[in-house]
Amino acid sequence: MKKPIIAAVSAYAALYVLQFLIAPSLTDLANSSTEGLVVITATTLAICGIVMYKFSDKFLAWLIGFAAYIALIVLYTPPGAYGIGMVGLSLDGLVPHYDPSARFLLIIVFGIIVFLEQTGTWLLVKLAKFLIKSKKLGA
Repeated sequence: MKKPIIAAVSAYAALYVLQFLIAPSLTDLANSSTEGLVVITATTLAICGIVMYKFSDKFLAWLIGFAAYIALIVLYTPPGAYGIGMVGLSLDGLVPHYDPSARFLLIIVFGIIVFLEQTGTWLLVKLAKFLIKSKKLGA
């Protein structure tokens, strides 16, 4: 069980580096929810999908990796990245502002989104492996 856990934790460490260290320095993710959603979804689906398919599709290992990922987000999140910690709306001249007290609630919301994406990816990988296996058996 060590190998699947190492694969999952490594994948989530790579996700954290891409999503919270590299991407925020390349674009302004605090003011654009669309760009942030694209970055989160694309990187989560790509990295998790490849690692799940090639190395491990054990869901428990991915839950352990997910816990490590959330711990990294709690330890350091660039202020306002993906809207984490931002309070207020951008309507009629209002400008959202960073509030550290809102940070943990929004990390939970962010975690739920990533968890749902991960679970969907896991289901797709399981389905793909099943179809490939059944096709090989039938051929």
